[in-house]
Amino acid sequence: MVVCDAICLILLTIFYSTIGQGGTGNVLADGQASRLPRWFAYTLPCLFLMMIIDRWLCLSKKIGCRLLFYILLTVLLHLIIFDLLLSITGRSVTWNVVAMILYLVKSVYLFMCAWHIRNGYPSVTNQNILTRNYGILRLLLLKLSAVLTIICPLLDI
Repeated sequence: MVVCDAICLILLTIFYSTIGQGGTGNVLADGQASRLPRWFAYTLPCLFLMMIIDRWLCLSKKIGCRLLFYILLTVLLHLIIFDLLLSITGRSVTWNVVAMILYLVKSVYLFMCAWHIRNGYPSVTNQNILTRNYGILRLLLLKLSAVLTIICPLLDI
């Protein structure tokens, strides 16, 4: 499900000039010249926020909240793609290939989420893999993951 969100983020970032009006198609040049479209500046933080909320709901295992979030996401997706995008670009979604691909990716994402809610959580996510059947290899993996979380921020300094 994270992969679908990442694909949507990449598509939106690369092809933002074909989805809506404004921009030359080069994100870096438009960002340096302050020519990014306003809708793009609002869409990216909203997409990141939706990714964070989705991961939080998935890890907290609150089925009712997840179901409500996905219903809200479905309604917002249809309103944005079929109403707001039409008013921004002035052309139908059938003529906008990137919008159709985004809609397809989000549909696959919502299908996977529905399957996940219906069939329950996989047994892998219900247990801590590194601490079950404790052995030398799992101990090394656990220590390596702990050390990496400390070392990675230090390398950025």
